[in-house]
Amino acid sequence: MTCAASRLLDAVDRTPDVVETEATALAERSVADGDHRTAAAAWRAAGIAHRMLGRIIDALTAFDAGIAAAEHADDHHLAALIRTSRAAPRFMTGDMDGGLDDLRLALATLDGADRGIAVFQHAQYLDVVEDPGATAAFDEAVSLLTGSEAHAKYLGHALANRGLHHANAGRPEAARRDLTAALAIWDELDLAALAATVVHNLGVVSMLSGDFVAALEHFESAQRRTSTLGNDAAASGRDYCDALLSVGLAAEAHERATELAARGDAAGDALAAAELRLLASHAALQLDDVDAAVATAERALAGFRAAGRPGWEAMTRLSLARADVARGGGDSASLDLLAADLLAHRWHD
Repeated sequence: MTCAASRLLDAVDRTPDVVETEATALAERSVADGDHRTAAAAWRAAGIAHRMLGRIIDALTAFDAGIAAAEHADDHHLAALIRTSRAAPRFMTGDMDGGLDDLRLALATLDGADRGIAVFQHAQYLDVVEDPGATAAFDEAVSLLTGSEAHAKYLGHALANRGLHHANAGRPEAARRDLTAALAIWDELDLAALAATVVHNLGVVSMLSGDFVAALEHFESAQRRTSTLGNDAAASGRDYCDALLSVGLAAEAHERATELAARGDAAGDALAAAELRLLASHAALQLDDVDAAVATAERALAGFRAAGRPGWEAMTRLSLARADVARGGGDSASLDLLAADLLAHRWHD
């Protein structure tokens, strides 16, 4: 890999907009020069930049080109690293089987800290599909990545995501420890956008603990630190909308969630779009717009079914059940079954 490709990979977390252009140009020049290894590394940098900027389809195209170039160069290690990078946008578009195939191939090749990156991606997948093995996978990823200076930013990602996993599982103190450790890494590496995301996620922990005032303060602090880029805007906007809804600002939450769901569609981020539509459905119910609540929830339900997320399906059916009750329908037997399904997936609503 050339110094130019390495430099772009190092810079992608700070200036993805610049790297997006420069990496694409380097990849195209390298292909023309017959330097397929450099082309592969440059395509990887371009794909990561596309993903950070919310251009999921462009990211997949770049990663596809990178894997082809790495295989042309007979560099199976680099191909495995690019497959690890490609898994996340595949999951975002709902291609769970494709993402898992990438991780299986990567894990068969990588070892050490590089393997930790793939294990971290697998932990994220397990977390999304509510597999109880997610905790152990996050722990393994953190262990593999700890101590590797070259992989410090990936350790930050693993800690930040394990922190959110702890928060969603009702372990707020463990969540704060991981998020605080991730924030220290981002600050030391001067990765302002990622640091802002962790500050935002500390707000998520406060929100899940019922402290909505502290949550909004964290969200606003994150916005002051820096603008959140790409897909992260959907995630941070979703959490902000959830906090707005919790303090009774349903109209504002509905408007923002609907807008961000459309952005998720445009970017190819089907998972974020489905979650935002579920939130918009909750807001519509608070606004007594039952028809809008049903229409939005049905679109969310289709997204969760396609992605294989049964717990989120159950939450969406709760929204539809609330709408049915609001219309004077519903029956106790169906609601009892739904309550049992929600409890089985750790939802307590």
